[in-house]
Amino acid sequence: DGCNVEGTGITVSADNYAGGFFGEGDGTTMPGTNKSSIKGLTSVTAKTNYAGGVAGKIVPANAAGIVDSALELINAIPFSLNNIEVNSENNGWSVTATGDYSGGAIGQATGGTANNILLKDITEVKANNYAGGFIGLASPGNLAESGGLDILGLISVDHLLSLGKLLPLTINNGKVEGNNLTVKANGKTEAVNYFAGGFIGQNSSSDISNSSVTGLLSVSASTKTEDDSLLAKSYAGGF
Repeated sequence: DGCNVEGTGITVSADNYAGGFFGEGDGTTMPGTNKSSIKGLTSVTAKTNYAGGVAGKIVPANAAGIVDSALELINAIPFSLNNIEVNSENNGWSVTATGDYSGGAIGQATGGTANNILLKDITEVKANNYAGGFIGLASPGNLAESGGLDILGLISVDHLLSLGKLLPLTINNGKVEGNNLTVKANGKTEAVNYFAGGFIGQNSSSDISNSSVTGLLSVSASTKTEDDSLLAKSYAGGF
C-alpha cells in the first residue's frame, strides 16, 4: 500500500508483460489506504504482448483449485487495485504493445476490481490488436488463457460463461485524462477482428461505473490489410 515510483523520463520495456508498477500479476492487491503513484513516466513498451501504465496483465490467483467441478465452484483470489495515479513530467506518456493488449492502465484484465485509478496526461495507446485508453481487453471469456488460471485444467470451455459470473471484472471511478490522446489497433492480418476503444478496446461482461475519458483526440482500428484488401471486421469506440 502507498507504493510510489518517481523519476525523470521513466521508460519501461520488456519482451512481454511491461507495466509501470508490474509486468504481470496474479491476484495482486493494492489496498489503496494510501495512494500509490507513478510520476515522471514517459513510455511503457512491450516488444510482443501486454503493456499497461499500471500492469501489462493482471488475473486472479489460484488458491486451491476447483472445490467442486460439478457445481463450478472455484477457490480463486481476484485482483484488487485501488487509489492509483499515473502521470508524466508534463510532456505526456505512451503505452505500446508491438503485439496485442495495450491499455493506459492494464493491457489485459480478468477477474478483479479496479477502483479510483487516474491516468493523467496520457498521449497514446497503441497495439497490433486490443488497444484501450484504460484497458485493452477486459473479458472473462479469456479466463482459460490467463496465466493465473492455467493450472485449473479441469475447467472446460463450456464453463467459461459461468466462471465469468463468479469472477467478474468491476471498474469504479476509472479516469483517463488524455493529452490529445490517440488509441490505435493497427494490425493488418487478414481474417482478424481488431478492437480499439477510448476506455476499453474489447469489453465483455465488465461492470463499469463513474468512469470517463477526457482529452481524447482519436480512436482507430485497422480496416484493411497490407495489400489493401478488407479485414474481417474492425471495431472502434470513444468509450
